[in-house]
Amino acid sequence: MSTNILDPKVTLSIIPADSLATNRERRILIIGQKLAGGTAIANALVEDLNFADEDALFGQRSHIAGMIRAAKKVMLNIVPQPQIDAISLDDAGSATQATSIVTLTGPTKEDGTLIVNIGSKNDHSFTVDITSGDTATVIGDALAAAITADLDAPFTALNAAGVVTITASNGGTLANTWGLSIEGLVAGVAAALTAWTGGAGDPSLTSLFDPVQDVRHTTIVWPEAYSITDLTGFLDSRFNASNAILDGMGIQVKSDTLANLKAFVAPLNSQSINILANRPISTDVYKASAIFGINDNMAK
Repeated sequence: MSTNILDPKVTLSIIPADSLATNRERRILIIGQKLAGGTAIANALVEDLNFADEDALFGQRSHIAGMIRAAKKVMLNIVPQPQIDAISLDDAGSATQATSIVTLTGPTKEDGTLIVNIGSKNDHSFTVDITSGDTATVIGDALAAAITADLDAPFTALNAAGVVTITASNGGTLANTWGLSIEGLVAGVAAALTAWTGGAGDPSLTSLFDPVQDVRHTTIVWPEAYSITDLTGFLDSRFNASNAILDGMGIQVKSDTLANLKAFVAPLNSQSINILANRPISTDVYKASAIFGINDNMAK
């Protein structure tokens, strides 16, 4: 008896992948802190902010509203424009706000102009016109009034006899690396700067990413003050996900010394994180980083 073994005849259908990524799918997620007056719900995903009012949603002077405004300026020049989403956080209940101080003396002996830069030299630069004979109180009042008029500034100011105290709108450590500088020489006027300090108590990041578990963001803008391990843990797990395209790049800008930055990035070993460095500089009239801007607003 003979046995015939026939070649198996099998029909295979090749189907396309369940997920498709295109060049048009760039989507940005911005994370930051809101103010109590904002209408957005904390820890919830707000989608497509390209045409939405971030000031009403999060508070005009809030940390996250400034981040979104900065991103929109850049995205205007990109075609097609990436979608901008956001998750906002409430300040921690125990948070304290960072402060900086400009201490002025007088009276002045001539007319002149002082320029005070706070946070960002491009976005929050304040010109104070001085008349001969102005006292420290008069000059301080003028500076505080200029800051108050800048409704986009993520800080407020109060003058007391030439001591102008600038207070971050949000609590936590986010403002501790912001810049402060003064330009201009006017006879009879001296200025002393106290760098930003004192911010403490960052918000909890527990369950932060729950609203975007199935949403791909090609870029996540991550505040300098927040632990990078929360971001790497989320993004690294989505790299080469099974039958899904969920990967993305997290961006964080940090101000620190070269040695500290090297120690910070050395253990990361992540394909999903991009750390941008900004070197701090401290002189009598300049207490800011080499690139004078709010780090979180520059991360995009």
